[in-house]
Amino acid sequence: MVGRKPGGKKTGGRKCGTKNKTSAELKEFYVSLLSDNTDNIEAALEELYEDSKKDYLMAIDKISNKVVANKKDITSDDKPIQIVSITGVKIIEDGSKELLATKTN
Repeated sequence: MVGRKPGGKKTGGRKCGTKNKTSAELKEFYVSLLSDNTDNIEAALEELYEDSKKDYLMAIDKISNKVVANKKDITSDDKPIQIVSITGVKIIEDGSKELLATKTN
């Protein structure tokens, strides 16, 4: 049998929270590339803006995706996130606390 038994303890691999080295290096490369070529990029984007605002916005989006990490929602199971306003804290007899909130969306 290859691999570990179902339910067995994981051994090896990256520890939880360890950053992906390749992603960090790639991000550093793009940041360097962008910062070393700001004049050229600005000129090209200005020309693109004049030709097609749609293509200009798409280019900005593609550039930003190389530098800004895409965040994944891991808290709502793809359900709409409920935004609430905290209106107070209720202290219960046993000393525990309960947030008082109202939905805003």
